[in-house]
Amino acid sequence: MIRVGQTKYALVIGAEVLTQYVDYTDRSTCVIFGDGGGAAVLGSVDPSKGILSTRIKSDGRFAEQLFSPGGGTRLKPSAETLATGQHFFKMRGNELFKVAVRSMAEISREVMDEGGYWSGRR
Repeated sequence: MIRVGQTKYALVIGAEVLTQYVDYTDRSTCVIFGDGGGAAVLGSVDPSKGILSTRIKSDGRFAEQLFSPGGGTRLKPSAETLATGQHFFKMRGNELFKVAVRSMAEISREVMDEGGYWSGRR
């Protein structure tokens, strides 16, 4: 809409409320997840400014390491799944945490390099 002139600015908002899926008695998982949100006002700018790079990464190889046993399409939400805490996130081992940290560092370098702010230094 901005590009074709239908509007001058757009407010983009994103939020997630993960704490409703966190079991606070499970210390191996609860310290990792939290709620978050962000917003940006977008408008037309010179192509050398603005959003210089973006990345999204997902890796299904770790589905058995981080999962929610119930509450999805495999095991629909019910009074029983809620009562037994099957809607909470479960994480097996802290290796997945290490994978996430490495992935975030890798993606950050890629985005900074693409945006002209990283020269491969470590």
